[in-house]
Amino acid sequence: GLIERLESELEDLKERASEEDWDGEGGDPISNRAFEVASQFLKDMPPDRLERTEIEGSGFGEVVFSWDSDDRKRSLVVAIQPSGSIAIAGVIDEIKIHGDMSLGKVAKSRLGDLVNWVF
Repeated sequence: GLIERLESELEDLKERASEEDWDGEGGDPISNRAFEVASQFLKDMPPDRLERTEIEGSGFGEVVFSWDSDDRKRSLVVAIQPSGSIAIAGVIDEIKIHGDMSLGKVAKSRLGDLVNWVF
């Protein structure tokens, strides 16, 4: 299913991104804490909000979730930072959003709402 596929992608990223220069461009390794929060993020989000999720790593040691609408007018990026904090950025119908949060109940609800707006 969908959750299993995303968890598998996250596990594959963990295997690839555990050492310095994992991306061939001097990338920082992704911390265990970032993977823990990313895994919890997947478990906490309603499955219907995860259907078009892409998972990547960044050279800054982050786990990055992203969503784009078909017309590319709406996008959202959620970066789980090495400390486990969450940075968000996006464009929704020409409105730019950005901010930082931790993965609490309010954050989960708001992130789910943002993902819904992308579609």
